[in-house]
Amino acid sequence: MADPKEQSDSIIHFLRYAEEVGAIANNGLLFSKDKFDIERYERLKSISGEMMSLASGLPNNEIAEWLAVDTYYATPKMDVRGLIMQESEILFVQERSDARWTLPGGWCEVNESPKEAIEKEVFEETGLEVQATRLLALFDKHKHDHPPQVPHSYKCFFLCEVVGGSLEQSTTETSAVEFISMTELPPLSTHRVTKEQVRRIYSLAMDPDHPTIFD
Repeated sequence: MADPKEQSDSIIHFLRYAEEVGAIANNGLLFSKDKFDIERYERLKSISGEMMSLASGLPNNEIAEWLAVDTYYATPKMDVRGLIMQESEILFVQERSDARWTLPGGWCEVNESPKEAIEKEVFEETGLEVQATRLLALFDKHKHDHPPQVPHSYKCFFLCEVVGGSLEQSTTETSAVEFISMTELPPLSTHRVTKEQVRRIYSLAMDPDHPTIFD
């Protein structure tokens, strides 16, 4: 019987190759002028989508929609997460999509800086107005223990200070908001954040002189 960890590692590597093929196809379509090359790159892009669907478990049409939107030069996307503390507890939100918990945050939007993005995301998901005061960590998602997922992304973790607002227990994206002790971490939405990442950034937040860590 195959080792489950080896199977998981194989799926992760397969997904990364599929995503790289998609990036090559995307960049080829961006610069190519030859109609035959364009046809080949279109086919490569379609194949990469089918491969991503097989590896990630996401429906093929969902992958195709994402690939159709991303027509620029292929680069990693940016995800932002906020660490908000109350004494020794951390603010978590429960995602409606999987009923698991994560640090508030989400994708950066066009014309939005990472700082602006995390302050907006925290307000939308918790009702709290915050100021991002420190970049704790910048991680490459591929270098951490996340489940297989597309697209490739970088993750910014900010220390945030509450400056206003009030906690909202549910929003369109979240079903609960709660300050939780590090010793009682809830089931995490590991596509978004891992237990090791929470522990590392909590430790960084406790040391105001520690520089930003990055992959």
